[in-house]
Amino acid sequence: NGKANLISFIKNDIDGEQRDTLYPDIGADEFATDTLDAGMYSIDTPYSGMCSGKQPFVVTFFNYGTTTLTSVTINWKIKGTTLTSYNWTGTLTSGMQSQPITLGSYTFAGSGPYKIYAWTSNPNGK
Repeated sequence: NGKANLISFIKNDIDGEQRDTLYPDIGADEFATDTLDAGMYSIDTPYSGMCSGKQPFVVTFFNYGTTTLTSVTINWKIKGTTLTSYNWTGTLTSGMQSQPITLGSYTFAGSGPYKIYAWTSNPNGK
């Protein structure tokens, strides 16, 4: 990722690979960033303390890769039930987050814990 501060006397990483002499990676190991890497940035709603009833499910994803994204599948699950995936298309350059995306809605019944998941798959169809 090339975002660490250079420490000139540290020449090698933890597994013996030479550190980048201008732009080392953060942490103990030099690594390569995936070219296609979409991931969740946030679950915007629902949020803790929300009311029962029908609520929108809104997320934001991030382009963690080095290649511009033109499509990604966004998956979501609530209380163990996988819901209909959302197929996003557009243009999202490296290092940028999407606009908030409404995947659908879910009817919450009363209070109680809800396990909520969102994840991405198939960046640029791969």
